[in-house]
Amino acid sequence: MTRLQRLLVTVTGTALLLLAAALLAREALLAADRGLRWAPPRWWGSLTGSPSAAAVGAVVTAAVALALWLAAARLLRRGPAPAAAVLPAAPGVPVGGETVVTAAALARGLRARLQAALPRATVHEVALVGGRGGEARVVVEVTAPADGLLATAAEAAAVARAGLSGMVGLEAGAVEVAVRELRRGAA
Repeated sequence: MTRLQRLLVTVTGTALLLLAAALLAREALLAADRGLRWAPPRWWGSLTGSPSAAAVGAVVTAAVALALWLAAARLLRRGPAPAAAVLPAAPGVPVGGETVVTAAALARGLRARLQAALPRATVHEVALVGGRGGEARVVVEVTAPADGLLATAAEAAAVARAGLSGMVGLEAGAVEVAVRELRRGAA
């Protein structure tokens, strides 16, 4: 769903919610004071024959509007789609050819490289967060031995930077190494 579609759903849901609230308030006022006369347009009389039918219709409309609004708000909260790198066309590929690599695919590739390069550590997760100017922030979660932790973190950062640059030509703006667990002694 595009951002415009999400915005349209949000506006529609909010408008329906406000309409339903107005109809419910009208019905509550009419029910509270039987002497009150509210002159609706002619088409309204055929649409809402009895006050109880109108109240049920208002409640159903409010429920649908609220559901639409909550769905739209949930979609808007998701944020942008996962980052992707667009690689230029290789020599011999017709004009317009390009390769798109998702952040998830890059993370899996980096995880494999890190695991191979860090035999004393266990790489649990690798995440890429898009940055500005073609840079990406890499977060690596590991279990590492307590002795040599700084060396392991430095090596993980170097492998992540080289791997990202080698795979798609992106520069790592920052590499964060998060230690999930420390092991005693050499692994």
